[in-house]
Amino acid sequence: MNKQLDVNLTGGKNLDKLLDALPVQLERRIVGGALNASAKPIIKSAKGKIHKFTGNLAKSLGSVNVKTGEGAKASEVKVRIGARRGGKFKGFHAHLLEFGTKERIVKKTGKRVGRGPKKPFLGPALREQANKQRKILTREIALRTHKEAKKLAAKYRTLK
Repeated sequence: MNKQLDVNLTGGKNLDKLLDALPVQLERRIVGGALNASAKPIIKSAKGKIHKFTGNLAKSLGSVNVKTGEGAKASEVKVRIGARRGGKFKGFHAHLLEFGTKERIVKKTGKRVGRGPKKPFLGPALREQANKQRKILTREIALRTHKEAKKLAAKYRTLK
């Protein structure tokens, strides 16, 4: 079963107007970078809540940009926060710890395999850091918009 935590963030009317005025690619770069930056306190908090046996799960926690459709607006930019799998990341068991497991029986042997209690780390971290995340997101969007505006201004100055 695929379980994930979804967070929807909406900006104020002024922010929406500003982002709608920008080209989609620029808009995505600003919002995607801001979302990744605002995910850092959540990831740090989640890492602190994990019992470190090998450290693989803590090392695999991070954020990843999720691709959306070609004509999608920046409001549809998504960042997935959680355990990464594949390559050097070994966070394949994150969902088992976060949501727990029920007792199960191995079909071949009939052996009972114990149940694993819930040991949530990402959900509590997300709730704990929500206000901080919103503040960072707002600040990052403002900073990145200013930075991109300066780049565009410099680009058009050289074209004259």
